[in-house]
Amino acid sequence: SAYEGMPMCVLEALGCGVPVVTTRVGEVARVVHDGVSGYIVGDRSAESFADAAERALAALPAMTGEASVTAASDYVPARVLEPVFDNYRRIASHGRQQSRHMKEGEA
Repeated sequence: SAYEGMPMCVLEALGCGVPVVTTRVGEVARVVHDGVSGYIVGDRSAESFADAAERALAALPAMTGEASVTAASDYVPARVLEPVFDNYRRIASHGRQQSRHMKEGEA
């Protein structure tokens, strides 16, 4: 891809324990580490992709599994959404407190 933020297909592959060969696009460098969870190619040529794919296949036992899963672990739904849920809980709690104060003022 030439234009992406954090491609879901990269996170999904890594989350399944599969290393990734990708271009340097968006935030992929946060999760794809050369020789650990895949390879990032410098240019978009077929030769670069083929070379990186061959290196990934040769190193597959080391990159498959835990190394790839760990690379994507910060992007699991529970971790990504926790700050959103915390904010909703804070807002809901604040709303309940204001409502309680209003009722007490009416009494």
